[in-house]
Amino acid sequence: MRAIHTGYLREGSTLALAVLGDQCETIASQGQDLTKGDILLLKENNISHVYIKDEYCFYEDQMSYTAASENIYYKIMTLKNIAQLSAAGTATREVVTETIGMVNDIVKILMKHLDEYYIRYEPTKITTNDFEERTIYVSMMSALLALKLGYNKREAAAVCLGYKTVIANL
Repeated sequence: MRAIHTGYLREGSTLALAVLGDQCETIASQGQDLTKGDILLLKENNISHVYIKDEYCFYEDQMSYTAASENIYYKIMTLKNIAQLSAAGTATREVVTETIGMVNDIVKILMKHLDEYYIRYEPTKITTNDFEERTIYVSMMSALLALKLGYNKREAAAVCLGYKTVIANL
């Protein structure tokens, strides 16, 4: 499986992972062979990168946690809303608790698959969420690095949250 920009997609390419839109709706299914209409639909929905399977893939099943759209998009939308509430000064205790819970869930998953996941670059998939998506990827990779360095779950969650706090204050 490999990431490819939608501008370079060809008719007949097979999707390795499902593609979700910016509102977490399914745009294209895993294993789907793309038509010209599908490619146009991806572009219209501001999808910048997708994962495909083809003869240029060295290995098929190795996947990072961040590659799967369903692991990321809900978090992006939630954290984007939380950032807007925080910037407006209207974030409630429940919102902060939800954020901490989300980060703890991420760290728990990363810890469970610590030996399987690698720290790597992940291209953004939706152009309209570019900043938020990139921030979340860097936060997740920072937490993964912390875990690989021997930090416990709580410390890794603090690293993940700390990065988001620094970025939100810029």
